[in-house]
Amino acid sequence: MIKVEVQKYNFTFKVMKKIQLPDYSGSVLRGHFGNQLRRTVCLTKQATCDNCPLIKRCSYGRLFENINDRIFIHPYIIEPLPYKTNFINENKDFTFSMILIGDAIEDLSLITFIWSKVFSIGFKHRDNIGFAELTMISLDSGEIIYDKEDENPIIRDHNQYISLTEKNYNSVTIKMITPLRIQTTNDYGKSIILGQENFTIKEFVKSLIRRVKILKEYLNLDFPIYDINEFQDITMITNNIKFTSTKRFSSKQKAEMEFYGLLGEFELNGDSLAKLSLILELCQYLHIGKSTTFGFGKYKII
Repeated sequence: MIKVEVQKYNFTFKVMKKIQLPDYSGSVLRGHFGNQLRRTVCLTKQATCDNCPLIKRCSYGRLFENINDRIFIHPYIIEPLPYKTNFINENKDFTFSMILIGDAIEDLSLITFIWSKVFSIGFKHRDNIGFAELTMISLDSGEIIYDKEDENPIIRDHNQYISLTEKNYNSVTIKMITPLRIQTTNDYGKSIILGQENFTIKEFVKSLIRRVKILKEYLNLDFPIYDINEFQDITMITNNIKFTSTKRFSSKQKAEMEFYGLLGEFELNGDSLAKLSLILELCQYLHIGKSTTFGFGKYKII
């Protein structure tokens, strides 16, 4: 068994006034969260974080800026509401998740305060301003670590690690829950997002290994990493992957943008899947490919 300093937190809110969201809400949630976090913790009030003398001790810097001298990843992933959840009416509950990595878990109390603030001061999208109240935070195990109804509602002590065990896989089915965006180059050297006609086992496994290599270095983690050539026996039995377009709202551009990626299911077969199993299990939490911070690249082993 391997323990990894990664944990998934499910935030549940009760709507006080109707909330409006874009088709894909991950990026707009990230935008509201980042803006509110910076307004709350920034002491210098500089326009940007460039040359800030406090950046290495700043929670905003830890989550959004490259302050690690060795390697940088965004130590969080936002898993938004289901696609096309455009309106949530008064008195209804909604839940989204945030996966925290390493030192970011230490900021959970601050992160909880920021999410509560985002929805209590008014969540604006287009012409709508909605309000909601944080009622609960839970883990995937079902354990509740924050309950508004407690006499003294604070975050309870909880396990801050996920546990992974090697599985004796020889066949698995992977279901992409949110678009997988693998960047590659075309024949002219231009960066493009991998389409269904170019999607291969090798590209998928490379994305898994790349993601875990970065985490391994970031956390100084004792985790097995293999060469791509050790998985040549894996074959794709079925492939129902489609290249799709997903609309997301850009807070920076103040407009909806189309993002392309791969959705669907595919089945893999091969003896070396057992060796790959720990990486497959871990990347269910980490997501893979580009734009993982606002939820892209999420898959499930089914």
